[in-house]
Amino acid sequence: MPFKFFALMFAIPALYLMGFEIAEKVLAGIIVGATEIAEYAVHNTNPGYWLFILIALGLQFFYQEGTRIQPQEQKVLKGSHRIGFQEIAGLQVLTKQVFSRRSGGFMSYELNLVQNNGNRLTLMNHGDQVRLLHDARKIADVIERPLWAPEFR
Repeated sequence: MPFKFFALMFAIPALYLMGFEIAEKVLAGIIVGATEIAEYAVHNTNPGYWLFILIALGLQFFYQEGTRIQPQEQKVLKGSHRIGFQEIAGLQVLTKQVFSRRSGGFMSYELNLVQNNGNRLTLMNHGDQVRLLHDARKIADVIERPLWAPEFR
């Protein structure tokens, strides 16, 4: 999470200042179409803005919060969470209906790591139940814990 904050610290001021520079031209009526705005942004705005945006994108790319299973160390790593295999009770698959304005509703499948103390940590969300279950079974085999998943058709 902190890397997302740093990425935003770079991108937001650059986009904010770039927006003022572009808005001035739009309000003056010099550029009117989306392609003209994009062309102006690429060719005529301060290159320093682009540097900050590229740094932000780089931070997002290189510091994505992924899930890593380390069998040799007997640990699951997810962001700042370090959970030993002995602390894991099992893996849980949940199904939920997700609604959005653009695509309407669709089914989403969530894989959670359930700890012995009852805490849950979401490892992944997926729209494809077959792929999520395939990955969940692989993880359950590696950590040697049960997979709790409803019957899917």
